[in-house]
Amino acid sequence: MRRMVGTIDSQYHKNINMAIYDLLHNIMLNIDSKTPVCSIYTDMTKAFDYVKHDILLSKLDRYGIRGNVLRLIESYLSNRKQQTEITRICPKSKVQYKYLSDSREVKFGVPQGTVVVPLIFLLYINDLPRQIQQPMVLFADDCTAIVKCTEKVEYEKDINDTLKT
Repeated sequence: MRRMVGTIDSQYHKNINMAIYDLLHNIMLNIDSKTPVCSIYTDMTKAFDYVKHDILLSKLDRYGIRGNVLRLIESYLSNRKQQTEITRICPKSKVQYKYLSDSREVKFGVPQGTVVVPLIFLLYINDLPRQIQQPMVLFADDCTAIVKCTEKVEYEKDINDTLKT
């Protein structure tokens, strides 16, 4: 039976200690039964920067977030622009030069620093465990898949398939 920890359904009842416990418990069960096990740890650093707005809005709609709330989130994500500024100081003259890129529309990512963004991100990745055929532990932007070796021939393939997903 696959067990998912930290998905949006159970996120409010889990903390980092419970996520670690569930991960270690799953690994120890395999070790106790002398079944080789591989844990794939991923830290989705910068993952917030790769959220596709149209996919996020579609998922929010499927979760029942509609109407004014969905339009509010859509307006929060749309029409955002960013540009880069680089400051350079000439070593000889000590003159400061500023370079400013053109402003471009932000088509991916969610603005960070607000209370709602981690929840939005969890809704975005909530179906990840359904895509991977291995037990998973999700907590914030960390994800761990546990691949056990039931048949040695398939073990490496199972690990690679999990990584590709």
